[in-house]
Amino acid sequence: MKLFHYTSRDAALEHILPTGRLRFGRLPRTNDPREFAPVWFSIAGFVGDDDEPLTTGSPFGLIEEADELLRGSVHVMCLTEDQPSPTGERHGYGNGPRRARMWAQYSGNHTGVCLCFDGQALVELADRQFRKRQGLSMIHGQVRYAAEGQYPPAPTLIQPAAEQNLRAYIDSMVERDPRDWFFVKDWDWSSETEYRFLLRGDTNDEEFIDIRNALEAVIVGPRFHPVYRPGLYKLCEELGVKALEIQWQMGAPVVVRMLDPGGRRLAGPPV
Repeated sequence: MKLFHYTSRDAALEHILPTGRLRFGRLPRTNDPREFAPVWFSIAGFVGDDDEPLTTGSPFGLIEEADELLRGSVHVMCLTEDQPSPTGERHGYGNGPRRARMWAQYSGNHTGVCLCFDGQALVELADRQFRKRQGLSMIHGQVRYAAEGQYPPAPTLIQPAAEQNLRAYIDSMVERDPRDWFFVKDWDWSSETEYRFLLRGDTNDEEFIDIRNALEAVIVGPRFHPVYRPGLYKLCEELGVKALEIQWQMGAPVVVRMLDPGGRRLAGPPV
């Protein structure tokens, strides 16, 4: 399994490659309204008489608190999945780094980079780094895409159990099927074939994963400015990964080895 992460030139050169770490994003900052918009819970239950309210306080306050408990601590790292190329190409990356729309959307309109990972190595790194932390849950896997016109039903807070211990109530809802909560997106994102790592629980304000033992190559886009090539090439040498570039030749994307910006020579045999 190969995994890919499209990102901007600045993020790659200033943060990811110099540190060997990739930052998780926050769920409310994603670009899918199904994920960044607040979850509006319904409230149901039993009351003693007709005048007794369902909640002891504001129902809107209860809904807002439930949404924060559900999503507030969630960190996600989003990648694109692709299996090794079945066509015998020597770089073996299939169509993972060949998504023109993703280069445009996530890599600064083709001015950024695509990071290429050994997927199994990245999974093992995440397991070692996060599984041992108390109060933190980490799950990973493929994102499932809902059919067009299929939307999730509104979740329900059953009173009085929900209000008695709202954190435990929300945690119980998530534990029953976390993938229904955090691994389903709308149908029109399906071309991204997303593979996701998710942290929830006792998280820090910022969460990072050390990627140095899983990163295989860095591919620059066709609009990556030449002035930044020497710096990127040097960072790739220091990390021991391949520096590649993608070219669209008569409409067909081709991944080739980057020329050494210092000597203007091939750094090694063709990819």
